[in-house]
Amino acid sequence: MAERIEADGATVLSKLRLVPVDVTWRFHAGATATVISSTAVILGELLIHGQDIARATSHDWRIDELDAALIISGTRPLMDHWLDPEGRQMLPGILETHHPVDIVESMFRRDPPASPALAALVTHIAPI
Repeated sequence: MAERIEADGATVLSKLRLVPVDVTWRFHAGATATVISSTAVILGELLIHGQDIARATSHDWRIDELDAALIISGTRPLMDHWLDPEGRQMLPGILETHHPVDIVESMFRRDPPASPALAALVTHIAPI
């Protein structure tokens, strides 16, 4: 899997760079995505599944704070579609008070939430 990601990743990124930032398309849960939000989703998937592979093979894997912040800022326009109404109300406070890596790992349900507030937010992720 890692070899395939390594081989195909550059191709995917080169294709994404060709997409104008103002082009939109339908995405999960009725959201409208752009190349920016889609690239942030791809980054999140790569980092989380990279973490899955590392854990399965007894390797260390750390998601970088800047990468997590990119995921959050890029997917922020999509989050309103991924959260139910109560989750949408909770999100701004979570974004202001929690570490980006904790948010990403909790939203992807990989590690236990770092706080009760983050645990509560995760319960409001709508099924996609």
